[in-house]
Amino acid sequence: MEDSELIWSNLDRLDHSWPVDEETLAHQRNTASAKNKLKTTKTKSRSKINNENVAILEQSAEEGPSGLKKLDHNAKERIRRMKLNASFLALRALLPDSRRSKKKWSAPAIVDKVLKYIPEMENEIEALRCKMENMQSQAKSKKITADENSSAEFNMPTISLNRVNKEEAIIQVCMGREDESRFTNLLQSVEDEAICIRSASALDISETRICYHLHIQNNNSTTSEADHYFEELRDK
Repeated sequence: MEDSELIWSNLDRLDHSWPVDEETLAHQRNTASAKNKLKTTKTKSRSKINNENVAILEQSAEEGPSGLKKLDHNAKERIRRMKLNASFLALRALLPDSRRSKKKWSAPAIVDKVLKYIPEMENEIEALRCKMENMQSQAKSKKITADENSSAEFNMPTISLNRVNKEEAIIQVCMGREDESRFTNLLQSVEDEAICIRSASALDISETRICYHLHIQNNNSTTSEADHYFEELRDK
């Protein structure tokens, strides 16, 4: 109302001061009328909301404790639904095709997709588990084979012969303790050839292997015969 009175007072002053065309006057009147209507509408809306809240509170007050319980129940129900919706949204986010879909999924649709997705994931996990167990079994088998080969190579006797001069040589024999019979055969072969054993010693390498050193001398043959004998002995 204040804006309207101000406009009309200005119009009165304009009428007394100088002539104003009708269009200007009509525009000013319409503007004032629109402002009054907008102000009235806002006032009515606020009044309506306040009246509704007041009515609810009055109704609750009239109903007594039962009305307050109803309001409390409604508030808790709204919170429960909000949490339930948040849970469904979180459940949807776990599905692989949730980001690609632009449609809004209902709660039953989300549950159906989850029930379909879980068995697929279980089957995939089972397949991966079987694959992993198979790979572990193959790796274990290869390791056992490699260990057996390494053990066999380690247990094989190694013999080296080094010439000291034309008549003398040092034989080094490394073997497993269970293969001592081979060393006995070697000694027997040397004695059969009438070779002189000048010295002999043994050295423990580990709990399973032992190394023998023999210093032998061949005095009863020529140089070529000694060379030939030492070569044969190396092969033995």
